[in-house]
Amino acid sequence: MELLAVAVLGVFALGYFLLGGADIGVGMLLPVLGRDARQRRLVVTAIAPFFLGNEVWLVATAGILVGAFPVLEGELLTGLFPAVVLLLVGWIVRDMGLWSRSRSDGRAWCAGCDAAITGGSWGVALSWGWMFAGLLAGRIHEVVTGPGALLTAVAVATLFAVHGLAFARLRLSGPPHRRASALFGRCGERPGLALTSSALVLLCLAVGFRLPLQENAADPGTLGLLLPAVLVLMPFLLGAQALMWWTFRARVERPLYLSTHDSWPWCPAEPGSRWRRWRCCKPGRSSRRRTCSRAPSRSSTPVTCRGSPEPSCCARLRRGAATPSCTEPRRISKPICGARSSPGPRRNGRAGRSAR
Repeated sequence: MELLAVAVLGVFALGYFLLGGADIGVGMLLPVLGRDARQRRLVVTAIAPFFLGNEVWLVATAGILVGAFPVLEGELLTGLFPAVVLLLVGWIVRDMGLWSRSRSDGRAWCAGCDAAITGGSWGVALSWGWMFAGLLAGRIHEVVTGPGALLTAVAVATLFAVHGLAFARLRLSGPPHRRASALFGRCGERPGLALTSSALVLLCLAVGFRLPLQENAADPGTLGLLLPAVLVLMPFLLGAQALMWWTFRARVERPLYLSTHDSWPWCPAEPGSRWRRWRCCKPGRSSRRRTCSRAPSRSSTPVTCRGSPEPSCCARLRRGAATPSCTEPRRISKPICGARSSPGPRRNGRAGRSAR
């Protein structure tokens, strides 16, 4: 039973460091990969569907540690208390920046949220490096200090950043993808991710072998109640994670999740006026509030809206349609920030609402 408890703890810990380490590394390099506001929103979109699910692995690891190794958990929490506090602060600051970024489109607000994401990610990575420095030295009752601990913390944080680069190359597109590829090197995308994942696995195994896990396991009665319940729930967790990663397997082409309103098809009119929504109907159709015309030939020129900072704010028609031109705006009674777009055009030939 003790070996099974150790194996379950290792599975959850490896799941967090492999999956959660990827979005932490991307957050650490947010200002490097994204040079302007839209590119940074693109980088945030790359990790937005995953970061909450990845944090579940950390919560599960802590739960297994408390339930199956209560004595060791008390020693680790007491001895590594400063590093644990730094980890929690970085975790909260990072999530606060991710969730709050879409609340406003002001430059100062977005800059502050980007700084929270980057600083919180660095704080999480450095806190793990600080804890690993002591655990690799066999000191679980106190945090280590000195140049060796600092170098170990920086090395672990660098490994997180490189792992994030490998993940960014699979998720991003455009200039952020080219920067990530240039920083990572000539190694292939999937082999590069496998390489960084292997390095994290070796690091976690080295730390795990230094911990007295079997000696501090709970009594057989507790393990007999805890482990069957965990083994029953584990397939559901693995299935949910697999479904999530399969659903969002494609590269990110535009900002969508946790982004400000200008990633949706809402276009600001001239400065000082109210917000307008540009709606496109089916080619060759017209309606009372909007008029669309079909371009004479297919063109790769992006659709533009007058007075809008985004080159693709008008809704795209369904695949196969030529590039539309929106000629008449629909006025909105009050400003709308972060509003979701309406469903796409219907297939029965009617004039549909704007696509996402």
